Amino acid sequence: MKIIRLMFLMTAFFSFRIWADEFKDISLSFKEVETHKVLKIISDFSGKGLVLPDSSMGVTTVYLKNVPWNKALRAIAKSENLEVEITDYLIIVSKGKCKTSIFTTKKKT
Repeated sequence: MKIIRLMFLMTAFFSFRIWADEFKDISLSFKEVETHKVLKIISDFSGKGLVLPDSSMGVTTVYLKNVPWNKALRAIAKSENLEVEITDYLIIVSKGKCKTSIFTTKKKT
């Protein structure tokens, strides 16, 4: 029974270590760099493939220190109105949906 408990604890420990390393911290310092280049750096750091939209994404300035790479990715994407999906092997970036709101006003008579 002790061997089974020990094996369970070892499995849980190694599983946690793999999960903990998945979103390791990254530091980035870029001024006016094309956004797709910064996303490529994060992709390389994470070990995941990257899928980007065809159109230009613009230029970004990033100063981040010791931030989990997935949070850095989401922050950069949000600043450029992009959506991000992270799968086991890929980072998929797409143009954000246009958020519009319609305001109606009533005329006073």
